[in-house]
Amino acid sequence: MRVIVQLWIVAVVFFTLAAGAREAASQALAIDQGPDWTTAARNDFYTRDQGSRIMPLSWMQALQQPNGTPFLEANLGRYGYLPNPADVRGMPVGFTVASQDGVDTIGMTCAACHTREIDVQGAALRIDGGPAIVDFQGFLADLDTAVGTVLATDAAFTGFATRVFTIRLRRTSRRHCAKP
Repeated sequence: MRVIVQLWIVAVVFFTLAAGAREAASQALAIDQGPDWTTAARNDFYTRDQGSRIMPLSWMQALQQPNGTPFLEANLGRYGYLPNPADVRGMPVGFTVASQDGVDTIGMTCAACHTREIDVQGAALRIDGGPAIVDFQGFLADLDTAVGTVLATDAAFTGFATRVFTIRLRRTSRRHCAKP
């Protein structure tokens, strides 16, 4: 019985720390991992394309959760993925966007599952290369549900297609406006 109580206390403390880390994510301090682990190296670890392809970015941006909110809401924090303030597209740590045949495609890197934040005395500390506590299976299951919903009815597909078209039109307009 005593061992069970001790395990219960450890579990409560652990999950309390994990929840606190997510709340303080925007103010996380990177752990010193040696002189070669620079900000540039860290950002490269978070965003280097490793060849993984999930789907076109505009599709992922157009997908919705069952409650109608965007699938990518809050940097996928509901699965434990961490925000990446350095990513201009708002992708979480370990998610990449690469152009393939002229189409921006979202993928994942090792950093998605190997970057963690812990809360120590109110300070969020980021550990690169450590085990993340993410719900990858939940992410895939919810992604499957979101895609299945799009395919279920003509109305759902039409709404999705309209959102994809709007996203791509906006992106194209920005690219053309930015050119001299």
